[in-house]
Formats: sequence, structure tokens, C-alpha cells
Amino acid sequence: MKKKGLERITIILGLLLIAGAVQSKHIIGGVMTYECLGNERYEFTLKVYRDCNCTECADFDDTAFIAVYNCSGTGCNSQSQNTPFLRINADLLSVNPVTAPDYPCLIPPDVCVQEGLYRFQATLPLSNLSYHISYQRCCRNVTISNILDPENTGATHSIEITPRAQQLCNSSPVFDEFPPTVICAGAPLEFDHSAT
Repeated sequence: MKKKGLERITIILGLLLIAGAVQSKHIIGGVMTYECLGNERYEFTLKVYRDCNCTECADFDDTAFIAVYNCSGTGCNSQSQNTPFLRINADLLSVNPVTAPDYPCLIPPDVCVQEGLYRFQATLPLSNLSYHISYQRCCRNVTISNILDPENTGATHSIEITPRAQQLCNSSPVFDEFPPTVICAGAPLEFDHSAT
């Protein structure tokens, strides 16, 4: 009797350990922008998009871990990810639905996308090198057909502030329209990709 009880506990623990190793892999994309506030101060906006029509949907990170690197050109290639200029923890501010497209090619037609919003500020002293602000996350949606092994491929959302942009207190462009979440193969696509 004791042996059967021990076997059951072993099986249950084994199943729990296997379940703990499962990863949610449904990140669709994202974008990062910045606004120069003056006095070497910047406000950054990070938007991350996920598939929400799935059985094991990826959660948004409660805290996005942002790395800021200060480098330019080939100097960035040798920059170790372990030694950023600055590390920032940005809290998730909101999760909102993205308006679903109405395309006749969608089967099934119920596309579900959510946007996770993060906003944070940083002081970046004027530099003759660029600042690269980056957020990395695993993994992509398995339905992506133009990436090899998408469910084991991460996403990096980053933006560069060049020395000239620092001097001018320039802000990044922001797209006026949200891009299509789905594009139908072989169908014409018309999209206003303007930015301000």
C-alpha cells in the first residue's frame, strides 16, 4: 500500500515539474518610442503585443527589464549584455485590446491581440556615442511562417538615440496608425504608414 502511494506522489511531482517547464510563446511584436523632455531627460513608451486567442497565452511581464547601452558603430558589437550603461525596471501600466481586423481571408475570423503598455523615464547625459535602449522577450507566435522555429525565437524591441538627436533634443517618430495584425497572402494591402 505504501509503495502505490509513493508511486502516485512521484508521478504527480513529475507531472508538476514538466508543467512548470512549459513556456508560453505568443508574443506578436512591439514598438518603442521616446520623447525628449529637455535637460537630458527622456520618456520612453514600450508597447508589446500578444496573441490572446490561445490556450497557453503568454502573460505580459509585470516588470519589463530594460537595458541602456552607450556605444556606436562596431563598438556596439563588443558591448556585453551584462554591462549596460543603465538598467531600468518599467512596470506594466495597462493591458488593452487591439481592434481586430475584418479580412475575409481570416479563418477563423476571431483574431485576438492585446497591447501591454510600459512607460519609463531616464536621464541620459549628452554623449558622442549613441544610446541604445532595448527590451528582450521570448518567444514568438508559432503561426509565423517567415521565421524559422518562431516559438523558440525571441523578440527585441529597441531604439537608438544618436549623438545628433541628443544635441537637438529630438524625439522619435510615432506611427499615426496601428499596423495590420494580419496580412492576407495574395491580397492587395493598402496601409498609411505615416508618422509624426
